[in-house]
Amino acid sequence: MAAQLAGETTSVVHFSARSVIYRVPDRRRDGTPRGSNKAKRALRAVALAPLAILAFPVIVVLGMLDDIGIQILPRNKAKTTVHGKSPSCVALSFADAVRDAEHDLLWLAWSRSQAVLLGTNGDHRPEVLWRATGHQRPKLKIAKTTLHWPDESRVDFDLAPAERTRLSEQQGNP
Repeated sequence: MAAQLAGETTSVVHFSARSVIYRVPDRRRDGTPRGSNKAKRALRAVALAPLAILAFPVIVVLGMLDDIGIQILPRNKAKTTVHGKSPSCVALSFADAVRDAEHDLLWLAWSRSQAVLLGTNGDHRPEVLWRATGHQRPKLKIAKTTLHWPDESRVDFDLAPAERTRLSEQQGNP
């Protein structure tokens, strides 16, 4: 379907990273808009400071255990992180499409002229959830699993080990 849209050779990977973390001004980590009440945010920060001080030693110990190969908490590998410097960065539309997708499977497709996020449910035809062409198309660094936009916003995502192996064998080609 992505190849038909572009009219050119297209590569596709299974996009398993469904959990989206936002690192964008005026958005919470889950992507919801942050309130503009600065007094309320400051009060919350003061109230949570003692908890942060108590949690710091625990985090240090867990990090040291992880460094020597003992993993206490399982890592969430299938995540997507959006980074942006402005509240209206271009990467938000992609991240929101991933977060809001109600499809069983997601696919990231790219060619020289476009990048597309497709969703499928069962045997139904894939549906275009997000598409960027021309100067709106992000630069894709598939080996680093990163999408970069001209406004310096980016999306980092994780690939399943099988997809990473397939991509390295085919060198990102279809």
